Amino acid sequence: MGSSPTFRSNFKLNTMSEIINYDDVAEKLEADGIMQEPDMNWILEYITANYGGNLDNTSSWAQGAEGLLVYTETTADTYDVYACTHEHDGVKDFASDIYYYADGNEFAERILDTLVNNQDVWVAEHIWDEIEDDLDCELAEWYHDVYDGLHDDKVDELESNGYIYEE
Repeated sequence: MGSSPTFRSNFKLNTMSEIINYDDVAEKLEADGIMQEPDMNWILEYITANYGGNLDNTSSWAQGAEGLLVYTETTADTYDVYACTHEHDGVKDFASDIYYYADGNEFAERILDTLVNNQDVWVAEHIWDEIEDDLDCELAEWYHDVYDGLHDDKVDELESNGYIYEE
């Protein structure tokens, strides 16, 4: 019996990897439903979907299970003070949870921290009007960092699939 002859070939499989840049990755993220510069409502929906926290700024009163409440109280001598607390049965930590003015930056940080830790937040509607812009800025800054991480993860995924990333 004979053997099969061996053939040598100079044929090389030519594989060209596609080169991608930041904008290409951003387009792929957009196709996956991840926006590069979303508005506040989109970011809040993203937080609810990915972290579990939900913001309620339209109900008349908290439902009772929120991780943070932001509202006003009137003192015995008729001054209004702002409460930003996790207590549902009245503020217990006056030094940390009572404010003489709407500290939008502080409230926004606490709201965001609560939302991304899988807890709901209730904000009284009249306070929402005072702090909405502060929360918008806090969310945009936070999401920028999140987006950078998602972008890096997508680059890693694409490179593992043969793409070449050039900055």
